[in-house]
Amino acid sequence: MNKSIWRKVVDTHNKLSDLNVVWFPFIFLKPKPDTEIKQKRIFIMSICFSTYGVLFFSLRSWLSDSFQIQDTPMFLLYSFLFFFIWFQTVTSILWNIRARELKGNSN
Repeated sequence: MNKSIWRKVVDTHNKLSDLNVVWFPFIFLKPKPDTEIKQKRIFIMSICFSTYGVLFFSLRSWLSDSFQIQDTPMFLLYSFLFFFIWFQTVTSILWNIRARELKGNSN
């Protein structure tokens, strides 16, 4: 991939990730820009965001009379896997590039 395109991807992702609205309601999980996202945080983020997503979509389904309680455990599992893969393969990689650059510039 062209280096300038990759740089734009990194910068755009991190600019969006710096917004508190992206982390709501789990702003306490948002690391400082120079702090790398490690496995423990990815796991906790995945649990929090997947649970929040399941609650949101369950409420939406319940309001539209299409809620099926027996579907909830599988949806929670799929949601957790989605967030874990996303945080592992996208968010942490792009965030950590910037974190390492900032650490390197501060020495």
